[in-house]
Formats: sequence, C-alpha cells, structure tokens
Amino acid sequence: MNPFIPPFGLRTRATELRCQCGFMIIEPIFVVGAPRSGVRLVYESLSTCGGVFSREVPFIEPLTEMPDLAPVTRGWDSDRLTAAESAVIEHCHAMFGNHLRDRDDLVPDAPDAVDPAGVVRTMEFGLTNALRVPFLRKVFPRAQFVVVEREAPAAVSSLIEAWESGRFVTYPSLPGWEGLPWSFPLIDGWRDLIGAGLREVAIRQWSSITHRLQVDVADLPPADVVRVECEAFLSDPAGAVRRIGDRLGLVMDRPVPIHLPLTRSTVSSPGRDKWRLANPELVSLAEPPGSAVEAREIPGGGPVGGREPKPAGPPPPNLFESTYSLSILELLAASSCSLMISTYQSGRLISLREEDGKLNTHFRLFDAPMGVACSQSALVVATAREIHGHQNHDGAAQVLAPQGSHDACYLPRNTHVTGDMGVHEIVLADDGLWAVSTRFSCLASLDALHSFVPRWTPKFITELAAEDRCHLNGVAVRDGQVRYVSALGRTDEPGGWRHGKGTSGVLIDVTDGEVVGEGLAMPHSPRFHDGHLWVLESGKGTLARVDLSTGTVETVATLPGFTRGLAFTGRVAWVGLSQVRDTVFRGLPVTTQPDRACGVWAVDIDSGQILGWVRFEGIVQEIFDVQICPWRHPGIAEAGDDVVGESFLLP
Repeated sequence: MNPFIPPFGLRTRATELRCQCGFMIIEPIFVVGAPRSGVRLVYESLSTCGGVFSREVPFIEPLTEMPDLAPVTRGWDSDRLTAAESAVIEHCHAMFGNHLRDRDDLVPDAPDAVDPAGVVRTMEFGLTNALRVPFLRKVFPRAQFVVVEREAPAAVSSLIEAWESGRFVTYPSLPGWEGLPWSFPLIDGWRDLIGAGLREVAIRQWSSITHRLQVDVADLPPADVVRVECEAFLSDPAGAVRRIGDRLGLVMDRPVPIHLPLTRSTVSSPGRDKWRLANPELVSLAEPPGSAVEAREIPGGGPVGGREPKPAGPPPPNLFESTYSLSILELLAASSCSLMISTYQSGRLISLREEDGKLNTHFRLFDAPMGVACSQSALVVATAREIHGHQNHDGAAQVLAPQGSHDACYLPRNTHVTGDMGVHEIVLADDGLWAVSTRFSCLASLDALHSFVPRWTPKFITELAAEDRCHLNGVAVRDGQVRYVSALGRTDEPGGWRHGKGTSGVLIDVTDGEVVGEGLAMPHSPRFHDGHLWVLESGKGTLARVDLSTGTVETVATLPGFTRGLAFTGRVAWVGLSQVRDTVFRGLPVTTQPDRACGVWAVDIDSGQILGWVRFEGIVQEIFDVQICPWRHPGIAEAGDDVVGESFLLP
C-alpha cells in the first residue's frame, strides 16, 4: 500500500503520511550539527514549543537503521547517506508508512501539537543526521533543518572528553580501528586516522562533519535552514527559542524555558572557556578575531551568470563565499567610503571595504545583529538583547595598522541591555540614538536606568505591549530629526500585520502620525535622500520613490531578491538583498523570482540601472541593514583585543 496521500493543509509540497490514529505526519524538523555542538540542548529546548511532536525514539529511526543503509553493508565507509541511495528510497517510504500505522504512541501529549486538520510536525534528533541531509531531504522533500554551530575549540575539547568517557561508543568493534572504541558518527576517511592521537581524531571528526553539513545545507532553499550558534543560544535561551520557532513557523503559545537544564549527554559541569584549561593547545582552532575573507572578482556589473562551482577540498567550517563586479571597487573609491552590513541570520556584522585593489569582507560576530548606525566618530550595532556602542580612535587605528592601511578603528565603549524588545532599525539623530522596537510597536530612546524609553507610537496602537501588532521596522531621519517610519500593517492586535502583509504596508510621518504611503508590499528601510522619501518594497523586491504630496509610490528598480537595507552615496543607492523565507513570505511576488540572491546591489537612482553588485554565498543568506561608513578601511575592535586594553579615551 502506498502510504502517501496528495498534498494537504498549509504545506502544499510536503511529504505527508496518514497513520492509524488519523493524524498526519508532516515535514520533520531535523536538529543537526557536529557532535558536542549543542544539538541535543537545542532539540530538547525546541521540543517544548507548541506545534511540534517529539518522542524519545525518533520517528525516522526505522529508516536510518535499515540494513541496506548500515555501514557494515556498505564496506564500513562511513555513516553518510546521500540522495544517491535512490534504490532504497521507495522502500524507505513504505517502511516508514507501515511503521507509523503500527505505532500506538502517536497521540501528542499536548493538544496544540495537532492542528484542526490533524496535521502534526515532528522534531527529530540524531547526530548521524548531520551526515545525511541529502538523503533525508530526498525522503522528506519539505523537511526543515536547524543547524547548530559551536566554536571549534570548545566543541573539539568537549568531543575529546566525550570519547574518553566511553559513554558515546557507536562502533565498539570497528574493523581495523585501534585505540579507544569509535564514538559518534563514522566519517569518510576514518581509516587514515588509524594510529593517530585522540586530539587529531577529534579535530578531524569535528571538521569533517561540520564541513559536510555546511556544504549540504548550502544546497537547500534558505527558507528550510535555520542556523543557531550554541554560544548565543546559551546566553538567551528564551529569546533564541522564540526566534527559531518564528523562523520555523511554529506555534509559539507555550511558555518558553528560561533556565536550561543539563542534558543527558553532559559529561562534566559546563564552564566559560572550560576548554582553555582542559585543552589549551586548541587555541589554534579559534577563528582569528575579525578574520577577513577575500572575495572573487567578476568583470562587469550585470547579474551573476550561474552558481560558481564549490571549491575542492575542505574549506573552513563556516563556509562563506562572495563574488563581486569590479565596478563596486570604483563606486566605493569614488565616495571614499565602505559599507557596514548586518546579517542577523548568520550572526555577523560585515565591513565591506577595498584592500589592495580587491574587495575585502571583514567579519565581527554579534548575537543576531539588526540595525546599524555609523558616523565618522561612532558605530552602533543593535542585537537580539543589547545595543553596542563603539567610538572611533585614531591612535588605535595606527596600532592596528602601522603601515596606514586602517584609517579608522571603532573601539567598544558601552553596551546597553534592552532585553528582547525586537529592535530593528536604529538611527543617530541630532537628539541622540533612536531605536525601532518592533515587539512594542514604538520608537524608543535609551537612558541609564531603563531597558528603553518609549517615545512615539502610531495612532492606531492603543497600548504598549510586546505583541508585534503592526511590525514597525524602519525609521528615516530628515534634517537631523526622526521623521518617517515603515510598518507592515495598521493593526492593533497581536501579529495582526501577518494577514495582509502583501498589500497593507504603510509609511507614516512621525510629526503628525499621518500616513504618507500605503498599500505597500512589506516596506522596509525608509530613507530621506536628495529631497525624496525612498523605501524598499521588500515583498516585490523593489526600490521605490515616494511622492510626499500625493502618496504615489514609483518603482525605480526591481532587484533579484527580498530588498531590505538601504543607503545612499550621491546618485547611487546601495540595496541589500536576501534569499527570503517561504514560511513567512509565501505568496509575495518576490518569491516567484527563480534565482533570488543575497548581497548588496548598487543602483543608479535616476535610471534604475544596476551599476554593480556583491553576491554572498554559503552561511550569509539574509541581510537586514546596509549603512555607509565614511572611512575607506575601518577596523572594528572587540572587547578582548589587545588594542582595546591599551587604548584610552580621556576628556
């Protein structure tokens, strides 16, 4: 009997099977990552959410334990499975369907795990799944993947500890293997490690699994991949679970755990930088602070003609690539500037700058960075729970680069803890810093005593509540004063903007609260430039100009992605593009584009012509903000850097 039935419910292309009790199993969510990266911790935390169904014994266990797929049957090569195992895919389908029909424990513990149509989503855990993404995707064409990442030194140190404990042995009698019994997934090329020390084995195992996972998920639609940094998750588990749940489209109506218990896989008590005491020699695995990635040049300024081939051999675990048109260098040089780009999805602030005649991408890690404000003297970055202030120090720039390649250095000066106010854009106006609180539907400023100080709300918002009622998201400054905001709807109910997000967006004048533009498709990044109000209609992938006298919105350019993040230099608009999530943006015109890109596009604001582009591949898939930095080659220091310890700003 074929266990599959036609597409049903909200997900029209899902793998769906009906079991004996009448429920529908739809779209597994796989939590994957290298061992000791926090995979079980994230899995157990997400399993507490509403709208997901998990069991101690995974639903997919019968598939991965099929004899035809076991390493012993395939010459003990590895635990990896790919879509090439097509000969057994149909058998997997039938076995999985029969397995579900035979299960008597499919009634979820909580009623909210089953929707009115009887649809159930499962949460799946298993360390070997990190090596089986193509196979799992083939069996479940609409599966989603939560990819958990952890800094290399901490993960490898924990991996060594776990091997030594003997609690995680997977192959006690692996043919030809010497030393401690093999623990965790079996990797390709394991025979090359026979006779190697445990540290070398752990490093190779971690890097092999991490690299394979990064390459595999890079081939998936961005909407089906959610990346989680273990360190950021631990610092704010409640906020992280809420953000991940939102990305996955889960029902977030259960209490979110605030204090996470130790998981059963914990070997010894956790501690900050524990690895430095246990394995200090692993410091060489740490990503150098602010490591720079060299982009590849492509002549011309038109669209990218096809995807570049993947590099041979294992690249760094955090796979990142960028390509760019040579015209980008000319445009930046003509304006004597660089770009600051926030990408909350990958947890990075990117400084895009010229270096030795090439384009350089300089990373700084932040917890889900969103809004950015930048001037000659200050750099401010808004993150999931904090707003970080930096100050430019000429002397520090000289320390960073005695030869003079750095013309500025932003030193961290202060951090303001806001809590999860849902800060989106921030601006530096004449009267100080302003922030958009999307959760509380207001504009806010900061003081020394409070999380934030509400300063303005739209007329249609009746109370201050953490309910994201209209998805207020952008703010524009005119003549030094906060003047315009963007919102996705004029609604006064929790999450009400979601119902008409394709046509209900508005632009509002802060001075009188009146709407100056409406009927917009998910407007973001309002800016006042050259005497005009500009906005990105993200749902259409366009750059538009607003006639303030009539409210008419004129499309200037249509771009290949979800437009969000906008800055200007003269007659050039710098527009951020993202590869959009179908779970949130389904039904919008931008989702019909065949090859949506992530990066920054330069547009002539008079003609709408594309002047150049930078395209990101790999871990960076979504951009929030794009800002001009008035320095050609700025440095951004971190609190632990030596230059910070030896730099002092005095009155």
